[in-house]
Amino acid sequence: MIADLPWFDYYDSTRLSGFAGYALLRDGQFDASKAALTDAASHLPRTAVKQRAVFLADIATAELAGGDLDQAWASAGNAAESLRRAGYAMGLGQPREFRRSVDKWAGSAPVRALDEQLAVL
Repeated sequence: MIADLPWFDYYDSTRLSGFAGYALLRDGQFDASKAALTDAASHLPRTAVKQRAVFLADIATAELAGGDLDQAWASAGNAAESLRRAGYAMGLGQPREFRRSVDKWAGSAPVRALDEQLAVL
């Protein structure tokens, strides 16, 4: 039984829902991914800043794929800001992956702002 595994406490239902959202994202199910990730992020405790940043970066990727560029920039910026507040530069993988996916908009104000946020990490 999972409850008998003391090391398994990190993988609560919220995080597992987030991982499901990530799997949906990788499967190209962007609307379902965004819904699962948004729900998971809303149920994280305030102290889960690092995990929230990861979820936000994945939400940004789903939004980008769905064509909602403005919201994608906002979500990616929120992810970077969460990582900055947490002092967690190791969590930059997904925000950087998102940044690479928007390279064709590198000259736009939202991407330049994101670059600035990522640079301070």
